[in-house]
Amino acid sequence: MDSIRLIKSEIHRNLVMEIYEEVIQDHEAIGLLLQGSVARGESYETSDLDMYILLKEGLSRPFRAEFRQGIYVELKYSDLEVATHKCEGGPMGMYNFLDSVILLDHEEQLQQLIERSKQLFSGYQTPVTEMKSIKYWLESTLIKIKAAQMSGDDLKAAFVAGTTSWKILEGVWAASNKPMPPNGSVLFYLKDMEMLSDDLKNLIKSLFVGEVRERIESSIQIIEWVTLSLNDLINMRENKPVSP
Repeated sequence: MDSIRLIKSEIHRNLVMEIYEEVIQDHEAIGLLLQGSVARGESYETSDLDMYILLKEGLSRPFRAEFRQGIYVELKYSDLEVATHKCEGGPMGMYNFLDSVILLDHEEQLQQLIERSKQLFSGYQTPVTEMKSIKYWLESTLIKIKAAQMSGDDLKAAFVAGTTSWKILEGVWAASNKPMPPNGSVLFYLKDMEMLSDDLKNLIKSLFVGEVRERIESSIQIIEWVTLSLNDLINMRENKPVSP
């Protein structure tokens, strides 16, 4: 299969082929998805392997996790109804199917799921209540970081910035009106965030791999951009004037 041949790692290719052969012999299974970093083409040699097996209507099986050839393999099972519920249940489920590669789809139900995930993604709008919550949190964080920075306490400023980094990323995605992806795919989706400037994307990278003071300054600039952008989005939704 072309999809399997495109997998970068030989060990992942062999494992996917092994699971594929098992599924086509399984009379209760009607579909197979490759998910996660291997499906996105950004896995490492020792990355885990995520597979989703679609079962016939009304059937279910417990989640399985096991090591095969030294690789951690996760096998998820459900029928279409449960899979659709997961897809529509929030960003995590939506991204799971958005990232997927179809390996087997006897009744084209998996194709329907992926199309549904694309619809949810394209039509997503960050809820106003979520934007307000993130904005409040980050404004409070900004005060703490700046206070520590002005006092010359780089340790505390960097600590606050570091422990708030996930909330900062949530703010970036909320301000971009996009659902927050799982942590393993944040960098994958970051490069496709069209409304973010290259400078802002570089600041996000510096937030994690820069020197201490660079991380502090990056956090300040990102938070200032996020809070201003969120304020404008909130005002637009509530029909209030936006920033000039």
